[in-house]
Order: sequence, then structure tokens, then C-alpha cells
Amino acid sequence: MSINLVIKPYEGDSDMWYADVGNDLRPYQRAVAMLIAEKYNLPFEEARKKFVSSETYAMLADPELAMGTFSARALLDMWEVEQKTGNPRNSAYIAIDDYEQ
Repeated sequence: MSINLVIKPYEGDSDMWYADVGNDLRPYQRAVAMLIAEKYNLPFEEARKKFVSSETYAMLADPELAMGTFSARALLDMWEVEQKTGNPRNSAYIAIDDYEQ
């Protein structure tokens, strides 16, 4: 299953970007982007765009995956694993969940 993300500025706030997927993921965007910006010494908006354009974010946006219980740090780990391996599913956070089911 693939999700077609449309990245656009949030109304009235040109520095706030979001994926138009029908649910409000802006708190996740902000929290994970802050972690990315801090860890990699990036401007906040650049970090936000990197996260929102990732497969990790597409997975978060997919209601069937029910990833709304993951912490921002877990999402950061998945994003970092995606950057290194090309697949956020290689993250230990997902592997543990798969094992417990």
C-alpha cells in the first residue's frame, strides 16, 4: 500500500509544513523535526521537510499502521534507520513489535 503525500504550508503559518493526509500530524512533525534539527545541527524547517518527506512519516500517516503510540524518539530512530538503510522497518522499535505479536 502506498500513500500519496502532498506537502504544503499550513494555512496562516508559512513556516509550518504538513502532509495533507486527513489527520493532524503536526505535533509529531514538530517534535521529531526538533530532535532532528538538534541532533544534526540543521535549521528547524529543513529538519521538518526531511522528516515529512520520509517513508517513516508516510508510515506514521497510514492509519492502518496505528503508529500514533510511538514516541518522538522512537520515530527519530526509525527515521535515522531509514537514512542509513533505506527502510525504517529495520528499526528495533518495529522489530520488537513484530516479535511480540
